[in-house]
Amino acid sequence: MISVDTIVVENLGKRFGETQALRGSSLTIQSGEIFSIVGPSGSGKTTLLRCLLGLETPEAGSIFLGEQVVFDSEKGINVPPEKRGVGYVPQTWALWPHMKVRDNIAFGLKIRGMERPAIEERVERIAQVLQIGHLLDQWPWQLSGGEQQRVAIARALIIEPRVLLLDEPLSNLDPRLREDARVWMAKTIRELGVTSIYVTHDHEEALSFSDRLAVLILGRIRRVGTPHEVYDNMNDPEVARLFEFNILAGKTVREKEGLLVELGGGRVKVIGDAPPGREAEVSFSPWNVTLGQGTVKGKIVSWKFLGGFNEYSIEVGGTLIRARSRERHQEGALVDLDIENCVVLGPQEPEEATAAGRGAARRATWLKRVLRWKPRSTPGEPRVHPEKGNVR
Repeated sequence: MISVDTIVVENLGKRFGETQALRGSSLTIQSGEIFSIVGPSGSGKTTLLRCLLGLETPEAGSIFLGEQVVFDSEKGINVPPEKRGVGYVPQTWALWPHMKVRDNIAFGLKIRGMERPAIEERVERIAQVLQIGHLLDQWPWQLSGGEQQRVAIARALIIEPRVLLLDEPLSNLDPRLREDARVWMAKTIRELGVTSIYVTHDHEEALSFSDRLAVLILGRIRRVGTPHEVYDNMNDPEVARLFEFNILAGKTVREKEGLLVELGGGRVKVIGDAPPGREAEVSFSPWNVTLGQGTVKGKIVSWKFLGGFNEYSIEVGGTLIRARSRERHQEGALVDLDIENCVVLGPQEPEEATAAGRGAARRATWLKRVLRWKPRSTPGEPRVHPEKGNVR
C-alpha cells in the first residue's frame, strides 16, 4: 500500500439546491487509521465520502491526501477521481454481472493499462489475502452476500489505494453475517495497514469498528474522538439521541458532593456544569439505570426480552426512558431507580432545534392518526387510515 501521512479536510461546504449538505466540515485522519463517520440519514455522510472520492465538487474548502492537494476551492484545484488513488466500496457493492469474479477484481488495473501477467499475479495475491481464491471463476450471482462483499473490497484494494472509502458496506447483510463481516473486515484492514474511512448510520457498528469516529449531524461535525471518548461524554443533545441515550430534564442543585439534578422525586449526581436552581437536561445510557434501588421513582410501562437481557420502558416524571437489566420485573410495577453517569447536555444548535421540532410534530401527528384508526364495524361505515385519512 502507498503510505499517506494524514488526510485533512478543511471547512468543506456543499449545497444541493436549498439544502446545505455540508457546513464547513473539517477532519484530520491519521495514517493507517480506521475512521468512521456516523450520523442519521440525510446528515451528509455519503456526500462527504463522494467529495473525498472526487464524485462531488464542494463549493468551499480543501482536501489533502498526505501532502497532495486534491481539492481547493480558492486555488481552483480539483484532481479527478481516477488520479486520487482512492479505493471505494459502495453500499450495493456494484459488481459487474457480466464479469466473473476474477475480471471484476481486475477491472481497476485493466483500465489503468497494466500488463496481463502483472494483473493476474496481483489478483491471485489479493484473493489469497481475502480468502476468495476459490471464487475467482464464478459469476457474481453465484455468490452469497458475504462473498460479494469480499469481492467488492478486493476490487477496491487491488489498485493499492492511498485511502479506502467504505459506504455502509454491511447494510445489505443479515445481522449474524454482518457481525462476522465486521470482525473480518476490521482485522483485514488493520493487517493491510490502509487508511480507511467507514460511513455508517449504525452507532454500535461505529463504536466497535473504529480507532476514532466523527459524528456528523445536518452537515456539521459535532464530535470527534475515540469510541470511549465519544460514548463516555455524551453532552450533545443530538449526539445523545443518535446513540439512543435517555434524556431527562430536572432542576439542578449544588451540594457538598457536587452538582445534582432532581429527577422523578429523587436526586442524581451529574457530570458537567450548570447554574444551580435552573432547569437542565441530562443524558445517560440505558445500561446505567439500575432497577430496584436508588431515589428516583418510576413505573414500568412495558418490557421486552432481547436474549441476554430485558429492556424496560419506564415512565419517570411523565417521560419515558429505557433501561436494560438481566433481572425480571413486572409490567406496571413501581420501581426505585439508581442512575449513574448522568451528563449535563449543552444547548442545541438553532437549525437542529428546528429540525427536532418538526420531527416531533410529525411523530405526534402520526400517533394521533394511529389512535383514530379503527376497523370497519358495519358495511359502508368509513374508517380512518393513519396515513390516507378516510378510506372505504
